Amino acid sequence: MDGRRWLPRGPLLYAAARPAATCLVVGSAVLTAVGALLTAHHAQAGWLDRSVDSRIKAALAGHDGLLVAVADVAKPTRIAGRRLDGALLAVVGVPAAIGVTEGLKRLVGRTLNGAPVYPSGHTTTAFALAAVVMILMLCPSRHVLPFAVRLAITLAAMLTACAVALAVIGLNWHYFTDTLAGAAVGVGAVVGVSLVLDRTFRHATAAGPTTAPAKAGNVDQAPGDADSGLPRL
Repeated sequence: MDGRRWLPRGPLLYAAARPAATCLVVGSAVLTAVGALLTAHHAQAGWLDRSVDSRIKAALAGHDGLLVAVADVAKPTRIAGRRLDGALLAVVGVPAAIGVTEGLKRLVGRTLNGAPVYPSGHTTTAFALAAVVMILMLCPSRHVLPFAVRLAITLAAMLTACAVALAVIGLNWHYFTDTLAGAAVGVGAVVGVSLVLDRTFRHATAAGPTTAPAKAGNVDQAPGDADSGLPRL
């Protein structure tokens, strides 16, 4: 028996995408930190919030019931995955993003109607969930669904997350900059966790020989082989 059969057959991220993923994590952290510095301990909208929020609220006025329903999409929900690292990505990445957001709310102290709002928790959760879907749909792995279908699912998840961000602004629960920071934290945390998981499982896969006999090169490629491939259209 191969003691490492439970390990993923390939990474969550393509090798070529890892530098960009690292830049995304750093950029998300920088955007969130700059916003925190500019809005710390404020209880009113800044110039950017006033400009954007007023337009969104005017466009969505009179649809509070629908907006609440959309915002509630970002409540804790179940995400299923058939990969061990994919399940860990959902179980670790989303709570990590929420934890960072709750910590920043207490640290930054920006308020709206007396409640801490920076970053937006609803937006963080929505974009963290969307990032999990994106990574699982586009990862270099064997998929049953065609690439075009997986891309459509990814776009639908991201559009849903954007709808949540618009909803919480329209409901006057958050400022625009709160949602920007929430999106940055949600995506950045999940992508960061995916990088950590890939490194962890890559090391586990490389640690020691397996007891299974070697296969021919054209049968069951090694996990690392999936690193260099591109999604099949």
